[in-house]
Amino acid sequence: MKPSVALALSSCLHAFQQEGKLISLDEITWGETIGHGAFATVYRANVRGEDVAVKKLVTQNNLPMTEKSVRDFLSEVGLLRVLHHPNIIGFVGTCVDPVAVLTELCQKGNLFMVLNEKGAGYREMRWGRKVAIARGLAAGMEYLHSREPILIHRDLKSLNVLLNRAWDVKLSDFGLSRWKPNSLTEIMTMQC
Repeated sequence: MKPSVALALSSCLHAFQQEGKLISLDEITWGETIGHGAFATVYRANVRGEDVAVKKLVTQNNLPMTEKSVRDFLSEVGLLRVLHHPNIIGFVGTCVDPVAVLTELCQKGNLFMVLNEKGAGYREMRWGRKVAIARGLAAGMEYLHSREPILIHRDLKSLNVLLNRAWDVKLSDFGLSRWKPNSLTEIMTMQC
């Protein structure tokens, strides 16, 4: 592992330990894999009697872990800790071994799957449900854009729009999200 990656990983673990809501590996009952991302695999799990999703930091296709993937992961966890809205995925906690973030579980999966999988459990959606999903998505984005400073998601797509058992929208995957700069000086600093 490159020294820069090891340092980023060390910073990530230190942040997890300092900020509370730490969940140990032996508290997690692992279930099946429910998703893969650029730098993480998501599992269904149970912690303290609660069904959760565990997003575990991993490398894909035996590629080495990058400093950017660790920093994006840490940034996502930091955002999940402070974002509290009915249409934003709920933060449950973190784990240091393996490096993971735990969130509420969205049993219906992502919007892409719901719209494209016409199999069991996903009948043709009524217009009322479609409108409710659109409203939930808009409410989540309004929450992000009404913060000070404004939070830009930067990866909004149907794969990152999750639906819980009650069909409520939960925006997820904040690894690429960034705060909108307030001034030209901040824009110039971000570009360095």
